[in-house]
Amino acid sequence: MRWALAWAPPALWALVLFALSELRVVPPMARAFLLPSDKVVHFLLYLTFGALLAWARHVGGRGIHVALILVGVVYGGLDEWHQSFVPGRSPDLEDWLADAAGVVAGYGALTLWLSRSGRANIEASEE
Repeated sequence: MRWALAWAPPALWALVLFALSELRVVPPMARAFLLPSDKVVHFLLYLTFGALLAWARHVGGRGIHVALILVGVVYGGLDEWHQSFVPGRSPDLEDWLADAAGVVAGYGALTLWLSRSGRANIEASEE
């Protein structure tokens, strides 16, 4: 049960990413509120995905860091490929690079934060 609860958030986020890729075009009103570059949006969406992968590993999963990062990066590539089948959308190498950078940054940042906060908790309990 713990494993399922740990991996549900990244799985659900992957579904959100898939659903966003199904949008034929981003509505003009939404575009006005988004950041100026779609690369920033890609980075932020996949930053979240990377952090959720790191959280799942920490909470109840197992896995090699590099393999989990690769899962996120490959998913970003598959998501770009998926867009080639959606009318009005097209795959973009720069979008995929922004996805990959987001996964690496999110995974790395949360892993670092969790390791530091874990160390702080251990040090506090030893005092």
